[in-house]
Amino acid sequence: DNVTKLDVKWAFGFPNSRTVFGQPSIVNGRVFVGSDTGEVYALNATTGCVHWMYKAENGVRTAITVAGIGNNRTAAFFGDGKGKVYAVNAENGQELWKAIAESHPTAKLTGAPVVFEDKLYVPVASGEEGAGGGEQVLPVLDERVEEALVLRDQAGHRCSSGSTTAGRGGRGRTRRRR
Repeated sequence: DNVTKLDVKWAFGFPNSRTVFGQPSIVNGRVFVGSDTGEVYALNATTGCVHWMYKAENGVRTAITVAGIGNNRTAAFFGDGKGKVYAVNAENGQELWKAIAESHPTAKLTGAPVVFEDKLYVPVASGEEGAGGGEQVLPVLDERVEEALVLRDQAGHRCSSGSTTAGRGGRGRTRRRR
């Protein structure tokens, strides 16, 4: 009923950007959004002013997931177009860690990471799925620890380097921060 009376409150122009893929996330009075230039912004939801900006190594297509990580801290999680996942402090944009979620040469992160029971689930695409030869991979990262990724089987046991586990419809891999 009041839609016709709405006005634009503020607008944000992404510098040097052509495209914004991921939908914005609104948490604690801030709008979190990434761009094709790799810039991730935390904007004031009331004014549109930039609170902080973080520059990822490649374009960001995912939505930004904001979640508590303990000790009254929150992190913003997102992925880039080259298979790398990031965690930055949601308050100030300072990098907490970054890791390669999948090393396949055409890996890209296009779906938003999801936090569940202290683990970060990161959907990975490679662009080969439509051709019938690609793997779908769902790395699982423990966002509280900053060690190297360790390949695990479906039961959570450590695999030898380069091994994979059987998954539905072919090979499946689970990577986990331990």
